[in-house]
Amino acid sequence: MISSQSLSRNISRYEIACNCGCGFDTIDIKTVQTIQEVCDHIAESKGIDKVIVHFNSGCRCFAWNDHEGGSEDSQHLYGRAVDFWIEDVDPALVYEYLNRKYHGMYGIGSYKNFTHFDSRSGDPARW
Repeated sequence: MISSQSLSRNISRYEIACNCGCGFDTIDIKTVQTIQEVCDHIAESKGIDKVIVHFNSGCRCFAWNDHEGGSEDSQHLYGRAVDFWIEDVDPALVYEYLNRKYHGMYGIGSYKNFTHFDSRSGDPARW
């Protein structure tokens, strides 16, 4: 069941809110829908009902973005980006899935312990 603080089956406002505690928690619906779709795809491929997803970073205010060393035009500032990992799933597999499904769209980054996704418009970005 989705509570009033839930954005989807796997994502709550609390989890994507700015880590400084300022309350910035407004995220782009396409970002939420895409991460939920990834969670659903992985759960289905594992034959389970639901995966556990963790968010390192979601929305960021300007001060927290500076603290994190984010770029001055980071998609996190606009509520369009999340850095996340799914329990018992290699982040490289999540990156590969997103990159294949959304070829030529969005921003998708691969890191050792997490995946970045953002719903930017315009030219896609990969790293």
